[in-house]
Amino acid sequence: MVSAIKKGDVEDTIKREARYPTIKRRAVNKVRAMGYRVEDIDLEEKNKRGVFEIEAKRGSQKYEILLSYPNLDVIKVRKD
Repeated sequence: MVSAIKKGDVEDTIKREARYPTIKRRAVNKVRAMGYRVEDIDLEEKNKRGVFEIEAKRGSQKYEILLSYPNLDVIKVRKD
């Protein structure tokens, strides 16, 4: 019998990877290069995949930016 993947397993597995800190830093640099100020970055699980959820600002406007892990493709940019 195959056990279901529990929420958090994907996050925990990714956070234990040796390359995780480097990819996280690249995510921050990418968002900064897009003209945003990064306020917070978290790794979330969406559809059994890792996604960086980034809270950022541009001027006085707040944004939520989702980047895929590990290739850092922009999934969504949303005004908060």
